[in-house]
Amino acid sequence: MQFDLEQEKQRKILQNRLIRFFIAMLAAILVSEALITMLINRFILPVLQKQFLQGSVWEADLTGIQLIVLLSGTILIILLQVLGWLMPFYAGSIQILQERLGSWIAGRVPQITNASVIRNMGGREGFFLFLIFTGILLLKILPYLIFGIRYIRYVVQSVEQVREQDRKYYAEIEKNRNLMLSDIAHDIRNPITTVSGYAQALADGMVRDPEKQREYLGAIRRKTARVSDLIQLLFEYAKLNSTGFTLEKKRIDLGELLRENAAEMYADAEEKGMELVPEIPEETVPVNGDPVQLSRVFNNLITNAMRYNPAGTKILTALRKNAGDRGDTLVIIADTGKAISRDAAARIFEPFSRGDAARRTDGGSGLGLSIAQTIIRMHGWEMSLQSDIPGYTKGFVIRIPW
Repeated sequence: MQFDLEQEKQRKILQNRLIRFFIAMLAAILVSEALITMLINRFILPVLQKQFLQGSVWEADLTGIQLIVLLSGTILIILLQVLGWLMPFYAGSIQILQERLGSWIAGRVPQITNASVIRNMGGREGFFLFLIFTGILLLKILPYLIFGIRYIRYVVQSVEQVREQDRKYYAEIEKNRNLMLSDIAHDIRNPITTVSGYAQALADGMVRDPEKQREYLGAIRRKTARVSDLIQLLFEYAKLNSTGFTLEKKRIDLGELLRENAAEMYADAEEKGMELVPEIPEETVPVNGDPVQLSRVFNNLITNAMRYNPAGTKILTALRKNAGDRGDTLVIIADTGKAISRDAAARIFEPFSRGDAARRTDGGSGLGLSIAQTIIRMHGWEMSLQSDIPGYTKGFVIRIPW
């Protein structure tokens, strides 16, 4: 799912880039075509009238389309005349075609007062006129050829860049997948080893003290719960990143949902000697979202704030309107606990980003924030870690476009 979102983002960037470039190329073509048309009307056609078409008078400048009709039609008439010379048996039929084509040109280019001069053009003058009109026609379509080729090259280069990004992204996915499998094996192996050792000791009768037996059984229960939680997280992570998964969105009150999730954590916060600070307005804040998945995000962020900070930490759960021009809605879950290093902050949403050095028996897997980020992106929202929240060391900010 994350790759699908990244692909969709790249497609939109490419689409916008190609649209902007196409508009620029179209503007350049129109300007070039207008300049060439003006050049032909002002300088070339008057010379042609004087030298070759004395009986045909242009009463006004020709438009770009009329000029193309005149040039291409005249070229066809002269070619038909040459064909009539080569095939005298069909001269009558060819003459009829010339007459009809000349009438068609006269209908499309009413500025010409005497189209018969063009229809009857022949001999040496016709040959030179054919060459000149062919050159003018090529000049006329030259901007379309130049800018068309330029646009095609730009499209090919842009698509190749996106493909290269996709290849790099696939390679990064494969690398992260291997690292994640290694981390999964590490996280599961340790508790399984402990469970196996304690169970073997109990099975062999090596632990006879009832108090010690209860201690071993308690450790087995905690380790198996840890493995169960990790497997559940892996299941959620795989499900969210699968192609067939979709959110079950509906109209919800975001403030009420955040308030409910914060209320569920009050007892745990008090037990850890922490303070939950709610700043949630009473008015309804309607959004389209999946309440189950959003609750998973809020629960994870608040739980992490309680898990990785010392007693006495204040945890803010706030819902605010952005004061900027965008008018976005912000969900903020911040705390006064330990700061996060810049290196860790840059990788905090990656699976298992905590690294082996940070692992503890009460620590998380590093999957929770990756799952939360995926859910937020699937909603079309943004989530970031910020350290500039007044009164707090750090905080996760979810930005919901208005």
